[in-house]
Amino acid sequence: EKVIKVSSSSTVKDNATKLVSLDMPLYCPCPQCRSTKGYVAQLMRLYVCTPEGPVTVTLDPHIQPSAPPCPVFSLGTENPVELPAGSVWVVRMPHIYMGDHGPYTMPTDSQHLQFCRMLKGVFSYRDLNKNP
Repeated sequence: EKVIKVSSSSTVKDNATKLVSLDMPLYCPCPQCRSTKGYVAQLMRLYVCTPEGPVTVTLDPHIQPSAPPCPVFSLGTENPVELPAGSVWVVRMPHIYMGDHGPYTMPTDSQHLQFCRMLKGVFSYRDLNKNP
């Protein structure tokens, strides 16, 4: 997939459905770098703004930091975390993921970057007017 486009006034230009229904790359080419080196950016934070009103938003990130077989990392909770209405949340992601067999760092082979991702289903929402 690609980086979600945002205008200079912080208005999202793409449909937010992508955030709910698709895997998100853990690493992607840095869109701000003009170097010929080809720097890679890492997903480090999730910013979530929950609306006021009759909507429930939940958060349940699962990260696959390398090609299978590798562990899938999560918040460590059994159920998704329900976020209160009218609030702003920031989830900080680790720079390096540590498993039982050692650290999972950014792959040096660009072919393996496609396996490093935040799995779909991070966000879910429910309109309480439609589904009380």
